[in-house]
Amino acid sequence: METDHSTPDRAHLAASAEQTRYRVSISSTFESLRVRDYRYYFISSLAFMSCMNIQMVASGWFTYKLTGSSALLGITLLANAIPGI
Repeated sequence: METDHSTPDRAHLAASAEQTRYRVSISSTFESLRVRDYRYYFISSLAFMSCMNIQMVASGWFTYKLTGSSALLGITLLANAIPGI
């Protein structure tokens, strides 16, 4: 039995459609970063959140280093988290 290689089978078509759909979704994910003002906003928000997390870790480490108390460490971290709630 010979197979006709000129017409693709359904599995090949489905795989091709899935690859095309994946490529489109990846490119559309970062499409908003093409806008200059939004890109600045996104980068500054990312930097701000990174700095805020570093500050939380540093204040907790400093509290524990000074007192050696895990209870005071927990209170310090709770006090840092309250404004975000």
